[in-house]
Amino acid sequence: MYSLKGDIVLDPFLGTGTTTLAAIGNCRNSIGFDLEPGLLKVQLENLHSIKDKLNRIIEKRKNDHDVFVQNRQNEGKSFLHFNQNLQTPVVTKQEKFLNLERITKLFRNSGNEIEAEYFPLLQTELLPQFESIPTVHP
Repeated sequence: MYSLKGDIVLDPFLGTGTTTLAAIGNCRNSIGFDLEPGLLKVQLENLHSIKDKLNRIIEKRKNDHDVFVQNRQNEGKSFLHFNQNLQTPVVTKQEKFLNLERITKLFRNSGNEIEAEYFPLLQTELLPQFESIPTVHP
């Protein structure tokens, strides 16, 4: 399923909260419900350890991509695009603007909702990205 940062993910079978955790780890909002309200309570009791676990997954995602890049280069394959946010070559144009964000805070607000605050995995100065324009010769 495709979604963008800030989108709302609906989970009508909340269960242990796997979809909610994935949404938090990917900067998405999540609304979930279940007939058995006690299931999620146990899963989300220790928000600090959840934050740490999700951050490890986010960092692993970047590290796995770095290994992919190295393997592809070793095979003599090239990359057509570059992601300035993550300072890495990427295969598709869509990936050029991907940004991974580390969770800095994870807490319950007064409405008993879980809120997260994020910070970019890599802090870089972004330069504008322009598409190359073919040269026309008269």
